[in-house]
Formats: sequence, structure tokens, C-alpha cells
Amino acid sequence: MSRWVCLRCFEPNDAALPACAACGLPRGTQPTPDEMAAQPAAGRPGATRGTLLSIAMRFWWVVPMVAIGAGGILFNAQRGDDGQVSRSGDMLVSDLRIGDCYDLKDASAEEVNDVTARPCAEPHGYELMFIGTVPGDAYPTDSAFEAWLERSCLPAFADYVGTEYLASALDIAWFSPTEGAWNDGDHAVQCAVYDPGDGQVTGALRNSNR
Repeated sequence: MSRWVCLRCFEPNDAALPACAACGLPRGTQPTPDEMAAQPAAGRPGATRGTLLSIAMRFWWVVPMVAIGAGGILFNAQRGDDGQVSRSGDMLVSDLRIGDCYDLKDASAEEVNDVTARPCAEPHGYELMFIGTVPGDAYPTDSAFEAWLERSCLPAFADYVGTEYLASALDIAWFSPTEGAWNDGDHAVQCAVYDPGDGQVTGALRNSNR
């Protein structure tokens, strides 16, 4: 599921590719201003760079079920007195808080009930940076979700990380409700920041200026 986005043409690419499949720019290379100016407008969506990749990194969460481990013991994450995750373990997507770090249990899954929450000092893949509610009664289309992300998650990224999204090496993944969960009243979308290059991060990305 891990992908990286070309900084010149904004094409999402598989993690194994050393250069962009669309324009050939080496991974992680910053294009020159002249290259950006020459890029056709249709291929340079500006602030929508995050939405292109986030479609590939989009996950749905469904109505949670209790997960029981061997012997009937719940392997739940624990929080310390400061509210931060102090011990790794299972956590429902709906219980994630801003600043929580976590890993997906199955990167290929499209519907997610729970994740493996971790102390941010431990290696992890994602860090929750924003939670918001999508307005409206009807289940949004993909384009409606994209528009909401542009208005909400991209500004939140700059506030959380300390660097404007288009200038950052980090990217955005997000959880949105299934249509069934939406119809049951869950309209929350959770946006997380992650490093598409390194995969695993040790330490919090909040105020990292990356």
C-alpha cells in the first residue's frame, strides 16, 4: 500500500520504483522552477497533490467488533496519565486521538476496524493529525471527499507538521466511514501524516518542520 508521489507531475508511484513512471523524475528529487512552469496545467493540480495520493492511501472503517485474543484476553493498547499511548496494542479506529501513532495490521485491507497503536517513540507508519466531520446527509462521492480534504486536511497538515504540504516530504493518508457507517451517523474523517520514503518513523512528526 505504501506509495510515493512525484514532485514534478504529482503521479502516485509504487514504493519500489526509483523514478516516476509518468515523467521519469528520480524519487525524492525536487524539480526546478522551469520544469514546474513547463508542466501542463492538467498534470499539475497544485494543492490537490495530497488528494491524489490519499485516494491510494484511503481506508474505510466499519462498525467495530470486539477482538479477543488467545485465552479471551484483549490485547489493547494502553494510555498513560498524559493520555498518550504508552503500550502498543489494538485500538479501534474510532478511539484514535490526534497525535496517536499507529500501524495498519494489513496494508492491503480496504476496510479497517482497528489498528496497532504505538508510542510515538517506537517505529511506526502513521500519526493522526486531524479529525473532522464531513457535512451533508447523502454519502459523499470520491470528488466530494477530495474537496473536503483540500479544505480541511491540507491546512491542518501545515499547522501540525510546521511545513506547508507542497514543500514537505511527508504525505497524508486518511480513514473515512463506509456507506453503512455513514448512514448510521458516523461522518468523521481522520487524516494522518506519514513518510512515503522511509515507511517507518521513530519519534513524533508534530512540529517536525519536515
